[in-house]
Amino acid sequence: LKELSVDAQVKMSPEELKLTFEWLRCGCEMHKDHNATKGGCQAFAEAWESIGDAPCSLANKDNAAVLEAAADGLIDTRAIEHAVATTTGGAVKLGDLAGALFNHKDDKKGHQDIFRSYAREQLNRSVMFPDTSNTRYASHLCASAELISNLDFYIKFLDFCKYSKTKPTLNNMEANVLKGLMDNPTRTEL
Repeated sequence: LKELSVDAQVKMSPEELKLTFEWLRCGCEMHKDHNATKGGCQAFAEAWESIGDAPCSLANKDNAAVLEAAADGLIDTRAIEHAVATTTGGAVKLGDLAGALFNHKDDKKGHQDIFRSYAREQLNRSVMFPDTSNTRYASHLCASAELISNLDFYIKFLDFCKYSKTKPTLNNMEANVLKGLMDNPTRTEL
């Protein structure tokens, strides 16, 4: 508004002036979408505290080892406190992990090629999982929508991954994605 001089405003018709002020007030919708998503995540986090049934923790490989050893009573150190403090869960974390697994930015990592072939075979269409590795507005919303609307497909794909290996197991990231997909509070957030 500061750049719109008083002289220019006086020369505008009432309709043009109204349209100009509405457009200037509206601004960029992607930031509003981002802020709404961020606020929704924060509201969920606060709600889970009062409900007591929060989404499962999706620990990285190192934290998973510490938490497993702690559960077995093998360690009792500050490492446990650190592992608990730095381990998160929920739809955003699941979206990050799924993005890294199904559409990794590095072609040498992740399952993007196998995933796309499997999707073409099972769904008769090409699927490109949303790019959650970059800061893009709505990428986690798109990832959440993709995961929840095709939940059975993603669970079956992880099962396919498990049994296509010499030793039928899931690595930590695959196991975390499956764990998140099977977790009701995480599904609620999705």
